[in-house]
Amino acid sequence: MRGLKFILDLVAGGQPFERRESKTIDVTDYSHLNLRNANGNVTVEGTEGEKLVLTATKRVRASSKETGQRRLDQIDISVLREKPELTIATDISRLQPRRKWSVDYEIRLPRYMPVSIKEFNGNVVVSKLREKVTVETKNGNVRLFEITGEVDVKTTNGNLKLQDIEGSVDAKTTNGNINLFRIIGSVSAKTTNGNIRGEITDFKKGDGSSLHSVNGNIKLRLPRDTSANLIAATKNGRIGCDIPMTIISQKRNYLEGSMGSGEAKIELGTKNGNIKISAGNEPDKTAHMGNSSWE
Repeated sequence: MRGLKFILDLVAGGQPFERRESKTIDVTDYSHLNLRNANGNVTVEGTEGEKLVLTATKRVRASSKETGQRRLDQIDISVLREKPELTIATDISRLQPRRKWSVDYEIRLPRYMPVSIKEFNGNVVVSKLREKVTVETKNGNVRLFEITGEVDVKTTNGNLKLQDIEGSVDAKTTNGNINLFRIIGSVSAKTTNGNIRGEITDFKKGDGSSLHSVNGNIKLRLPRDTSANLIAATKNGRIGCDIPMTIISQKRNYLEGSMGSGEAKIELGTKNGNIKISAGNEPDKTAHMGNSSWE
């Protein structure tokens, strides 16, 4: 059986090899972290203190142990110190061939340090920070939670989940769902093929929020005491709202109205999908965003 497994590994592109490397960096003199990676998952967590603890797990496939160790040696974890910014990047300039590899990052850093992450293939999780977070990936899911600060997150093929965010949110994906829970601040959420589910727990005067999809449902939960002007529109779908408001215009697929004194602005739009607006202080029993949730 071991011989058969060896043959199957070779057919699949070789055997898997991995190596874990750790570094501790004093970031007292640095005010921003940039992380650059092409293949692999990223986890970032804010902590107390002035140290950044980095763990990188390098993975490759190779036909032999000797080749595997050589390929692992050829992947470098670059740390570029250009005050006030610290940049950590995966360097594969020496790797031959440049395929069948990945690097997973686990980073713990001071919670008051802004973070910018650029990824290509991989999932990203960021939590417990009190500064701006910027995430951009092409193929992967992104989850952010317990963030106090501005959030800017983008992916092309993947879902976005943001939870317990206090600050403005800009979330975009092309093929994926967007889920927003317990957001305090303005929201801009856009997807082409996916549903948007939002829960905004508080608005500040003058905040503006917009949720837009092309092919997908939109579900938004607001506090009953929300003070905002609202416009919701869908081309192929229907609109439902159970929050009292002064109606300006209402049709099956269009709703315009004012809640409270209209201190904020909310825009909801989809081309192919339904829109539902409900009170956020009531328990949400529709955890699934499929069509059955809208009946």
